[in-house]
Amino acid sequence: MARLQSFLRQATANGTREAFYLQLDIHNYFMSIDKQRLFAMLDAKLKQAKPGDEAARWLCEKLVFHNCTVNPVMKGDRHLADKLQPHKTLFHAAPDRGLPIGNLNSQFFANVYLNALDQFVKHELKCRWYLHYYDDFVLLARSAPQLEQWRESIGQFLAETRALQLYPARERLRPVSDGVDFLGYIVRPFHLLVRTRVVGHLREKLARFEHALVQKTSGIVTYQFDARQLQALQACLASYMGHFKPAASHRLLKGLWRTNPWLRQFFVMDFRTQTLRARSKPPAQPCNVLAQYRHWRLEFPDDDVWIQIGAFV
Repeated sequence: MARLQSFLRQATANGTREAFYLQLDIHNYFMSIDKQRLFAMLDAKLKQAKPGDEAARWLCEKLVFHNCTVNPVMKGDRHLADKLQPHKTLFHAAPDRGLPIGNLNSQFFANVYLNALDQFVKHELKCRWYLHYYDDFVLLARSAPQLEQWRESIGQFLAETRALQLYPARERLRPVSDGVDFLGYIVRPFHLLVRTRVVGHLREKLARFEHALVQKTSGIVTYQFDARQLQALQACLASYMGHFKPAASHRLLKGLWRTNPWLRQFFVMDFRTQTLRARSKPPAQPCNVLAQYRHWRLEFPDDDVWIQIGAFV
């Protein structure tokens, strides 16, 4: 994100000049990688780095050509896997095509496979501002026709050298002033905004957690301190807050807290540091009933505290 912001400032001369961005995506990238081509690239580098290292060559060959669709161990609900679109799963990939997306070596191999594209864009097209993250890449220029010309050259290069196709539905050629929708953020020269879709997903998850933890009956609101659900909720919030932190998100977080007041019953939010603390933890040390009562009164000053001892409340 910082790299892209730096490029945006350079291309616009700190906001004083017009510039454009071209955002491209490769259609069905991981499922389209040609294993024979990929291994040939790795093999050439291995021979160049250390001739005769058969162990490394053997390992790379195993990783590249391993077919994880043969005798797989299926976990979870198999019917959910059946709902995947055919082009999103290796079970429908062409022979000797595709890498398992979740594997760390696949992520490395994906960068190796497109290294030639990086060299082509930088050294042949002479694009000064170019950023590549797996199959998603952005080119900046001060001329929209220049970007259109580069798009044609990149499409031709990928088809001829990597048997890959660009994904027209995800292509964007727009002024930099619109902001670049990239990797979950709207990137502008001097600040980041969180993508609307990311915020929408969080709102949906919060609604599900509220349904599980908060019950309203006859004007009485009951909050369920379910340890398992609260742990999952805290992990969810921490993940999103980590994503929000680089962006201009102070008002966003305050808005989420305002529209979900039930969260205050379970967590204390420090908006200055954007940190979260659970309120449902009992006193750290064993203590008598009076001390427990004082503890919960401090944690929940606006509520009634009821303590059950045996059959009595």
